[in-house]
Amino acid sequence: MHGLAFYLGVGLAVLGLAYTAAVLYLPGAVFGDQRGPYLKNGAALLILAVSLFGRDLFLLPRLAVYALWLVAGTLALWASR
Repeated sequence: MHGLAFYLGVGLAVLGLAYTAAVLYLPGAVFGDQRGPYLKNGAALLILAVSLFGRDLFLLPRLAVYALWLVAGTLALWASR
């Protein structure tokens, strides 16, 4: 049985993949010419999913999980500017 972090990771992975695929493959009328911030947000979601998988399955040490959270937060901040 997996913990909550595993299922959150699954949800974030599906959301991140769907979000990134929508940004990449929908016509430019939806997102305009500036797709960079949207791609950064999709990458941040995928990084969070990887960190949650690694945390729940004990594949990553704690410091690596915290580093991934820092990278995802930084990407999200860059996307908001």
